[in-house]
Amino acid sequence: QKAASLLTSNATSCHLHCKDLVPGSSYVARVRARPGLASGFSGQYSEWSMEVSWQTPEGGLQPKNLRCLFNGADRLMCSWEVRKAITTSVLFGLFFRATPASVEEECSPVLEKALPHVPYVVQSCEVPVNNSSSQSQYRVSVRAKTEEKVIEAYKNIKVLPPANVSVAVPENQEYELRWTKHTFKYDFIKQSYQVEYWKSNQDKKVSLR
Repeated sequence: QKAASLLTSNATSCHLHCKDLVPGSSYVARVRARPGLASGFSGQYSEWSMEVSWQTPEGGLQPKNLRCLFNGADRLMCSWEVRKAITTSVLFGLFFRATPASVEEECSPVLEKALPHVPYVVQSCEVPVNNSSSQSQYRVSVRAKTEEKVIEAYKNIKVLPPANVSVAVPENQEYELRWTKHTFKYDFIKQSYQVEYWKSNQDKKVSLR
């Protein structure tokens, strides 16, 4: 399902600020209308307009202002800033090495705090310090995380939609909806269905089967 943002406007235009969009991404927009409440009239929304699409320029994805402070005991408290618009689509992690020869580790958990009046959030994480001698030097970096998953094919099947949907004349006060299922190569894979129906120009209702 598409993740969409909704804006309202009483004019025939609106502005989408670059700070609210993810750099290097494709966006799509569409518009619909209804009588304005200020006019004293009310009614339903129109159908959606045709879609318009655009591409935002690259850049601005990298975090900034990475800093780490030692608490004098056993923690290295690190923080950095990330553009707010990209936090829903890009995950950043803090990675560290206790010594140049150490295996790189990932810090967890990463906390997040919004900054007022600026398009950035502060993310932070505490690195455990096991050797607090004056000679210890921690190497830290912040970078986008790569999400890895093990995909089990039999748990991630997407079937083709049913065909030939029709409605039968009511008998015993019931309408019967019928359709033809998409046939799998393997007969042992059973299917279930979700039926969505609604009264024209009104809110949709969902019936599960």
